[in-house]
Amino acid sequence: MNKINCAQLGHLALAITAMAISQYSHAVGNIDTGTTSFENQCSICHTTIVGKNGFGPSLAEIFWRRAGSVPNYKYTSAMANTGLICDSPTLDAFLASSTVKVPGTVMSVSITDASTRANIIAYLATLGTAAADATTSGVPRAASIGGGPTGDELLRASTDPHNWLYASKGYEGQRYAPSTQITVANAVHLRPVCIYRSETIPSMQSSPLVYRGTMYLTFSQVHSPGLNPSLSDPQ
Repeated sequence: MNKINCAQLGHLALAITAMAISQYSHAVGNIDTGTTSFENQCSICHTTIVGKNGFGPSLAEIFWRRAGSVPNYKYTSAMANTGLICDSPTLDAFLASSTVKVPGTVMSVSITDASTRANIIAYLATLGTAAADATTSGVPRAASIGGGPTGDELLRASTDPHNWLYASKGYEGQRYAPSTQITVANAVHLRPVCIYRSETIPSMQSSPLVYRGTMYLTFSQVHSPGLNPSLSDPQ
């Protein structure tokens, strides 16, 4: 990792903070009013029951859900391939003009009043959040190289038992994660299972990050390998 001066770190921290705040800045509407608006404008097509789809997919646990991912619902290819995550800004843009936000979708909605959209989003936020994508063992599936954590995962980084998303673990900068796997008794028996030699010659510093089973090491602006511990090979 290239050395970054304090000014650059300050700008980076401000940018990350702004991104985090923006995730929640839209959902400031009135929940009761939003409930009524939802019933009048949305409930004819969408249920709020997990696993029960209507003409449209269920909107239960919609927040932080990947668009086009509700099981047993047939989406258009346009919606299924958007890659959008349903946070407040995305929902606001979609409700303002679904066909502009997702060209090719057959769901046509255009709520021009910003306060009405905010009220509906505030109600949707009460329906729960999407469950973490996990395997039967409870450990998140390995992310594809190039994929990255969601805003919610970044905000919960300090309490995430499986990932290490910041050099300092989370926003708090405590660099701590509780562990019962490594103890005083077995620490002496630990052995490396994967050694990676950097091709970078100048002095450098790297802060390994772990996301869904892959460790990422940054050595330069153009070389950031991902190491899968089961393969011990860069990807």
